[in-house]
Amino acid sequence: MVKKEIVDIHDFTGSKPRSNRDKIFEYIKSRRALIHRQEPQFSNSILGLPDSDWNYIVSLIQGDRKLAIEVASLLAKYTYDVPLRLNLPEEEKMHRDFKSLEMNRLQKIPNEQCQLRGEPYSYPVNDTFVYNWNLTGLIVANAFMFPAMCNVESDLLKENLYSQWEKESFRCTVFRNMLNLNMGSGVGNVFSAIKTGTYFPSNFRPTVAKEIYNRYGCGLPGLEDKPTVLDFSSGFGGRFTGFWSSNAKHYIGVDPNSVLLEPYGQLQDWLETGYPKPFKSYEFIQAAAEDVDFSGLKGEVGLVFTSPPYFDIERYSQEETQSFKRYNTPGLWLDGFLFKVLEKMSQILEKDDYCIINICDSPSREYKLCDAMCKFMENELGFEVLPALKMLLASRPGKAMIKGKMGEPLWIFRRR
Repeated sequence: MVKKEIVDIHDFTGSKPRSNRDKIFEYIKSRRALIHRQEPQFSNSILGLPDSDWNYIVSLIQGDRKLAIEVASLLAKYTYDVPLRLNLPEEEKMHRDFKSLEMNRLQKIPNEQCQLRGEPYSYPVNDTFVYNWNLTGLIVANAFMFPAMCNVESDLLKENLYSQWEKESFRCTVFRNMLNLNMGSGVGNVFSAIKTGTYFPSNFRPTVAKEIYNRYGCGLPGLEDKPTVLDFSSGFGGRFTGFWSSNAKHYIGVDPNSVLLEPYGQLQDWLETGYPKPFKSYEFIQAAAEDVDFSGLKGEVGLVFTSPPYFDIERYSQEETQSFKRYNTPGLWLDGFLFKVLEKMSQILEKDDYCIINICDSPSREYKLCDAMCKFMENELGFEVLPALKMLLASRPGKAMIKGKMGEPLWIFRRR
């Protein structure tokens, strides 16, 4: 809930406006020059307004949806040159988030009718428990990865968030959602409002990554001399952040997206400076995984854990090294990218080593990536297919909850 800070605001003709609408419109117009600044001085807002201004506006709307639409339209008009950007959260908040991650033990909850996105699947799924969703660690990861995440396009909405933000109609929708949901003006609330009306990519949960590293990649018999975890589609740093809080010692991340080089460096520097761990090391390879020679890692990698693209559901950049650009049909993508990389993984993993893949099918697509992947791993590469784990997803704000809960599978393969 927004903390209502009522300010004694008068109109600028010397008399009080007669209605809340008049008060709000006069106030917004008086702040127009402030809103138009290219570099807002208020680090917790991309509206170009301090929280007190926004709280005052929300307090006067008082749940009036018609008025919320009018106010949202005016704000959208006046924010035409306010850039979509994210300042780093307060250091104290970031440190609090990572310390919580280090202490966190991921909660397992009963299955409770958790549906899997894209089901049914032909291969078995563990129905006894679900990894509960938990946002701990994402403040740190997303703080550095936000610009890259805004570049992502979806298969249905072939436009990234930067392009959408330039449209007055889109900004109006975002502000209307915020006002109707009585949200504060902070960046997190802005993006909660964005997610109610458009697509925005999710980062992998560091809490789940930490659990997987500790359960399958460290402390297990036979893995003491295999300190390396390999992530061949490293994405937005959620699994790397989980690695830094886990027992794993060495992380290798691979991704073709050149935009990720700078934020990975910033994230790594922040973690090394604030939470130095001499026993840990890492390597980030900016390349398409199918082009990388992994043969020198045989005997060093005890766990492969990643979340590859779901073919072209998310389009991380328009670089030609992106797998959906190289392989433009599901069949070509499976053969040219996923199967080729999994075969490379099979050549470096040894008996009882694990390969864990987070990928699901799209309910709107006819092709089945997951069944094809499991069949290839079992029949062509000789892995044992264990029951997949369920990872609970968070519901989106303002959306009606579906019956039961929604999750994604973590496919577990063990080298025979």
